[in-house]
Amino acid sequence: CDFAHSEEELQEWHKRRDFLRRMLNKARADMLISPTDNNFGNYNFVLQD
Repeated sequence: CDFAHSEEELQEWHKRRDFLRRMLNKARADMLISPTDNNFGNYNFVLQD
């Protein structure tokens, strides 16, 4: 993340991104989101490394 002001903030950002990725994977597994759907607007950062 280019906007983190400290190492703590960067770690917080990583934790939030990992949480969102887990929720996305669960939604896909539960067939709530198409496996090919990759357009999440402001949340596209979740898909990036």
